[in-house]
Amino acid sequence: MIKRNGKKIAAIAIAGTLMMQNMNNIFAMENSVENVEKENIEVLSSVSTENKEKTNETVDLELLTFNDLHGQIDETKYGGGIANLSGALKDLQKEAKENNKNVLTMSAGDQVGGSPAISALLQDQPTLEMMEEMNVDIVTTGNHEYDEGLEELERLIVGGTHSSGLTWNGTSYEWITANVIAKKDMTFAGRKVKAGEPIMEPYTVREIDGVNVGIIGIVTKDTAGKVVPDGIKDVEFTDEAQAINKYTQELKSKGIKTIIVLSHVPTKSTTDGVLLDVDGDSDLYEISQKVDGEVDVIIGADNHTYANSVVKREGKDDIIITQAYSKGSNIGKIDLSIDKTTGDVVKSSAEILTVKSGLVSEDPVVAKMVEKLRLDVKDKLERVIGNSQEDILKSEVSSNGESEMGRFVADSQLWAAQSKDKDIKISFMNIGGVRADISKGSVTYENAYSVQPFGNDLTKLTLTGAQIKKVLEQQNINDWFVARQNGQAGSLAYALQVGGFTYEWHAEQVDGKWMLKVDKMYLNDENKTEIKDTDKIKCVANIFLAQGGDGFTTFTETSFEVIMNDLDAFEQYITELSKKDNNGDGTTGLNKVDVVKNPNMINLDQNFDGIVDEPEEDKDETPDAGEEKPEEDKDETPDSGEEKPEEDKDETPDSGEEKPEEDKDETSDSDSDKEDDNTVNSPQTGEASVVSYSVLGIIAAAVLSLINRRKIK
Repeated sequence: MIKRNGKKIAAIAIAGTLMMQNMNNIFAMENSVENVEKENIEVLSSVSTENKEKTNETVDLELLTFNDLHGQIDETKYGGGIANLSGALKDLQKEAKENNKNVLTMSAGDQVGGSPAISALLQDQPTLEMMEEMNVDIVTTGNHEYDEGLEELERLIVGGTHSSGLTWNGTSYEWITANVIAKKDMTFAGRKVKAGEPIMEPYTVREIDGVNVGIIGIVTKDTAGKVVPDGIKDVEFTDEAQAINKYTQELKSKGIKTIIVLSHVPTKSTTDGVLLDVDGDSDLYEISQKVDGEVDVIIGADNHTYANSVVKREGKDDIIITQAYSKGSNIGKIDLSIDKTTGDVVKSSAEILTVKSGLVSEDPVVAKMVEKLRLDVKDKLERVIGNSQEDILKSEVSSNGESEMGRFVADSQLWAAQSKDKDIKISFMNIGGVRADISKGSVTYENAYSVQPFGNDLTKLTLTGAQIKKVLEQQNINDWFVARQNGQAGSLAYALQVGGFTYEWHAEQVDGKWMLKVDKMYLNDENKTEIKDTDKIKCVANIFLAQGGDGFTTFTETSFEVIMNDLDAFEQYITELSKKDNNGDGTTGLNKVDVVKNPNMINLDQNFDGIVDEPEEDKDETPDAGEEKPEEDKDETPDSGEEKPEEDKDETPDSGEEKPEEDKDETSDSDSDKEDDNTVNSPQTGEASVVSYSVLGIIAAAVLSLINRRKIK
């Protein structure tokens, strides 16, 4: 294993990773042959391990997993589409049974929440119904299952009537989560729960040809900071590793030695199986070293990316750790060979499979369910509320940390709030609540809903200048800043977008992590009025932030008043702006704000080197990226796009530096965020790897010896 983000990295691990990332492109032709052998389901990667010598008769168990579906019923932009996912799962289920394998199909949380309108308008009941048709056996909860509080989660599990009058019969698959603990005695989903106990069954036991297998459910302990606090006030999200170990001991006391953890916890690996350390302590990298030696498999989720790794642990069983991206674009397939006498895993392997429209056979039953659903909500979805003259992208994040769509949403909330109280000066919007883009052309209600799907209330609150500064400095920019240092776009998960004011900032390292530090704040009025610590300023933020969500606890130091719904505000803003000529070109319609030329957030360290850039007044002229500096102004560290002296060049270009053509990633900055790092779901689109040409010779030599080993038998 290796660690990133300021921690030491083994050079040999990096070299191995870079080699394999380049090999993936070379193996594209070979994988097209593999597709035929695997019934058109593309194999992205494969790992395997043997824990113990096989001496007795064995039982074969195949685990089929997906995660972070998020109600993506007909989304196929990154692969997937629920009819394709169901078709692929059913083909795999059938194949396994034909090969005398037992099958469990499982979902690792966030089945619902943050969903497009086609599912969310009906409380995501259509998604859960389609999962029944997919033969799902077991699910755990993700953070989004708690978006609307415990009462709505309970209704989705066991059935009932929503406040809107919508009825639901509940689900037949098992829900398990071990680390959501009741703070008081309660009844949840038909179970009487005492204070200190999990509100759901912590695990389930399945008998597989006479061998008992335990599956423990886990959700990230960070859930408490990701949802509206009021809805989860009666429960506590506890340490994942401690919960796993507690119930592993309970399972072991029952003689169970094959133990699987179905988790909604972040994880990530390189394409050649090296597990990475994800920022934060809710991370399978750390958890894998803390859990009991009998744990054989941990399925990850939450950060919407790729993992397929074997974790070696001295004196303990190896653990297979996987994550299959998100939104139905991929499937994890894990095969376990279990000793029928001892009940222990003797051999295991895992593959990540890609679900691609046209390469898999869609499930006709689910396809008809989708078609009927779309007809049922057609009038609501297709209602035109405005028009846009250009694409407005969530993923287009500037070097200041500002998103086009994030700025657009923040501006919409400020505009709407000022219609209620003209003295409201600034707005805050969490970037994680901005879920989609708006494309050029007609803007429908479905488009607006996809951007703002949570139905949060907007609140009015008053903060001092000192509190505003404190809020801004609570942003978590470390992963994004490190990615920018490495020439990548990165992802801003716990950051804010703002309206009505501008702030200048730089990054400082604190305990090995990059932290945002505010240098100056001023209102976007004619005078650019500086915001002082003692100033009291009326603000607007959604109720998620107002109650301290995403770790922005400073908001809770003041009271708030609900003023309107965020989706209503967004719809009204789109409709009104669509009637205006917003950029002076004589035409009406929405336009994006140029967050580079007209920023509300100004990063004073555009080189991402931890050093504040030279002030503008000390320069004769500030060249654009790629523009040649006057000779006398050049320093030893070239700006983005400037040619380095030969001896100063390294193999990884700075942000904005031109890569050699053959080394360029096919995914541009504008696509690389995609909400969730969901860009590497086929062998042709691996993470960008920049290597010296000398390494390519090694790769070419290695291909001939490895290509036969990668074929699927």
